Amino acid sequence: MKFLINYITILFLVLLISNCETSKSDFSNEFKEGEEKLKNEDYESALVIFNQILTEDPKNINAYKKKITALNELGHFNEAKIAVNDLFQIDSTDLESIKLRMKVNYYTNNFIAAIYDMDKILEKNQSDTLVLKLRAIINFQLGNYEKSNSDVDKLLRLTPNDPVLYSLKGMYLLDLGLIEEAKENFNRSLEIFDQDAIVYCNLGSIEENFEKSVNYFNTAIKINPQYADSYFFLGERFMKNEMYKDAILNFNKAIDLNYSNQFASYYNRAYSKLNYGDYRGAIKDYEKVIEIDNTIAEAFLLLGSAKYQIDDLDGACKAWHKSFDLGNPSAIEFISNYCK
Repeated sequence: MKFLINYITILFLVLLISNCETSKSDFSNEFKEGEEKLKNEDYESALVIFNQILTEDPKNINAYKKKITALNELGHFNEAKIAVNDLFQIDSTDLESIKLRMKVNYYTNNFIAAIYDMDKILEKNQSDTLVLKLRAIINFQLGNYEKSNSDVDKLLRLTPNDPVLYSLKGMYLLDLGLIEEAKENFNRSLEIFDQDAIVYCNLGSIEENFEKSVNYFNTAIKINPQYADSYFFLGERFMKNEMYKDAILNFNKAIDLNYSNQFASYYNRAYSKLNYGDYRGAIKDYEKVIEIDNTIAEAFLLLGSAKYQIDDLDGACKAWHKSFDLGNPSAIEFISNYCK
């Protein structure tokens, strides 16, 4: 679930701030300057300073920590991973070092290793709510819903007024099909903090009333105009209500913002364009769908329908035949009626 990255980014920022205590060493002036650069988000300059310290003192643990922080913020995750390995050659037990490795593992998509690091951290400090929350979110991302919910329940006992926890609880209940219970938790989250686009988007996706659903999505978009999920699910709602022009506009935005499920974005936009009468646009989108996954029989069937509408009978028949070959028996009716 890509939208959970919003929560993770905030938590990593908190971890970064909490790890930026002033360092005591023989390089106090250099550290002071480097930490000031980190504070002002001048990560390139900070990296130069901490690299210089490490040139003179290759086993300076604090310099490694600050270097890794700068590399992470610059997005140089492979370099950060090398620096983490070097750091662990010096000291593999330091809690802050494990947190830095956890962050690097997450950003290099090594989620299992990230969770391993979180387990190690929590063995040392069971009350570290930030790490516990991160583990809950990442387990949810990985589909380990029961483990995630177990951590959420622990956290709710420790921090009962955290809106993110009710959001996660709501998503867990939603996955179980417990709609009303999910709504209760989403609404509880909004009672604590009413500016969470993720929660409004989730409420929009489960609200049966069309107008209320659209209002939820529009609120999510107002709060975070860069949150692609809101546009995608709002587009779906318009599509299901046969409001194809509005659906297309929202799918356009979801695609522009790189919504995580590109296949669904193009498929739904293609379907909306086909029903709206933009047959050439539908053809382009169905071709994109097939480029992503060429095993979906329905995509070829609808591609054929779009091509038929622009009098490309040869192209339509080829698409219908492909749909039939992929196991769609309804394609035979089109082949029989229109193809020689």
